[in-house]
Amino acid sequence: MTQSYKRQIEIVSWNEFIQNGNENPADQIRPETDDLALINYTSGTTGNPKGVMISHRNLCTVALGVVVWTVPVQTCKNDVWFSYLPMAHIFERVVHASLMSVGAQVWFSSGNLKKILDELQVVKPTIFGAVPRVMNRLYDRIQVSQHIMTHNES
Repeated sequence: MTQSYKRQIEIVSWNEFIQNGNENPADQIRPETDDLALINYTSGTTGNPKGVMISHRNLCTVALGVVVWTVPVQTCKNDVWFSYLPMAHIFERVVHASLMSVGAQVWFSSGNLKKILDELQVVKPTIFGAVPRVMNRLYDRIQVSQHIMTHNES
């Protein structure tokens, strides 16, 4: 790091940061519905890997669909989601958008699927979404745990 660059850095407390934002509000630039919201990269399962452009309309429509059709109860700020899928997974991104819209919590996994049950016991999510691969692993782990407990009791 050069000396001139070091001199341009100012460290401020969180309270100073908030106060500065309150005293100098930025103009909001709201996106149009057809503006690009994100580029989601596919794995290439059905062809070559590629970036898929997702508009704000696409993201908000699917997020609304998640809230209305896939969650049996209305989500709220007290909900907790355990995020374990890769951030490039469109389902994970849509759920985040859905839950952020109500102020819910999102907890992130360590990324080690072998620890997912232990992490779930800590997080205690109120909503849990799964893909078949993870459900199969959870089922296998629960079956092994039950077998061990049954074996130890006899």
